[in-house]
Amino acid sequence: MKKVLVAGIFILLLISCEQVNVTSLTVDGAVFYQEGNEKLNGAYGVFIVAKAQVDAYDRNALPEVEPPLSDTASSFPQIEMPSFLTPEKNAIVKVNDETLEEAYSGQYQGKLRGISPLDTINISVMTQEGDTGKATLLMPGNFSIYVHDTAFMYDSISSIDLAWAPSKNAGAYLVLVHKVDTAGGAPSLVLKNTTRDTVFSISKDDLERGQYVIQIASVYGRLNASMPQAGTLVGVLGQVAALYIKKPIIITLN
Repeated sequence: MKKVLVAGIFILLLISCEQVNVTSLTVDGAVFYQEGNEKLNGAYGVFIVAKAQVDAYDRNALPEVEPPLSDTASSFPQIEMPSFLTPEKNAIVKVNDETLEEAYSGQYQGKLRGISPLDTINISVMTQEGDTGKATLLMPGNFSIYVHDTAFMYDSISSIDLAWAPSKNAGAYLVLVHKVDTAGGAPSLVLKNTTRDTVFSISKDDLERGQYVIQIASVYGRLNASMPQAGTLVGVLGQVAALYIKKPIIITLN
């Protein structure tokens, strides 16, 4: 009886150790459809494929895949991964059967053909060890942004008020505001927000005189931890999304 009890305790300890050290495939990324612009246009995808220790997994610390500012970049930069993720090299990442290239260790990206607004998007991932994950997304539809003016007297406004029409399939909207560097450097991100409304106000307290680039995107799925949970991956940790990105608006505060 004593031998059986000792054996049972040993098995329980072994199982608990395996649970603590267990790792799982994690995939984070997005498919973007960007309205016509100078450098990035049409559909493209960016995905981070890695392994994570489940006990250290922190959804809020996952790398966020955001659209670069279209007029200042023609490709995605390398995305920094948190320390609890181990990049998965040589994985096969497909979007509607189109294979993405591994641009950096564990980062897969590329231009996508044949994807239009309102399309269904199938994502599949398979690592060299045979771990797999998949998700189905819906590309949001086109929408209109209502802008009454693009130049404002700084001392005469309290906020810049934005409004847009609903985008079909969208669960939320992403608003990005960059300030243009008058010295010719890259624009700097000054505001990022997600909302389920079709209106958004930017307080003058968050801005100073100068020129700003404003991007609005409709989102299906999870772009970061605060987004709705549609389009969740099956058989894998992580978060994915599909975005329709409108052409940026340039606003000047004099």
